[in-house]
Amino acid sequence: MITHSNRKSDKVDAHILARLARVNPKLLSPITSRKKESYPDIAQIRTLDLLVKSRTRLVNAVRELMKTAGVRLATTVTSTFARKVAEMIPGEMKPSLMPLLETIAHLTRQIYAFDVTIERLARKSYPETNRLRQVHGVGAITSLHFVLTSVIRIGSCGQET
Repeated sequence: MITHSNRKSDKVDAHILARLARVNPKLLSPITSRKKESYPDIAQIRTLDLLVKSRTRLVNAVRELMKTAGVRLATTVTSTFARKVAEMIPGEMKPSLMPLLETIAHLTRQIYAFDVTIERLARKSYPETNRLRQVHGVGAITSLHFVLTSVIRIGSCGQET
């Protein structure tokens, strides 16, 4: 009913689910919750996402502050942003911006550590991610997130289980 609805929103979908649950709860029986063992692994992915979003906001804030000071920053890779921008900051702006750059550098190190952890987790604990990663552009994070949150389970031979 939800997928065939023309009016799509969380609120409308929630109302449909509430009606179904009230009328006939067995209609919702195919819904399964995640295994408790997967919660820490899902938390790894979500934490990484929060770290990346936080770093992006800080990078954008530094760019904005530098722009108001009349300095336009060249496009740079986010992983080296803090180091490269530190050299460009005018002296009067250093007290304000250096703490932000230090935080960006710290977040970058944490993001790298999470990337390594998630890569290792995907390879060792979830071999089914290897098949998904054969698709161009699908890496450890995407494949692991799919495997952990999907109802469909993909076996190591590519068969749905």
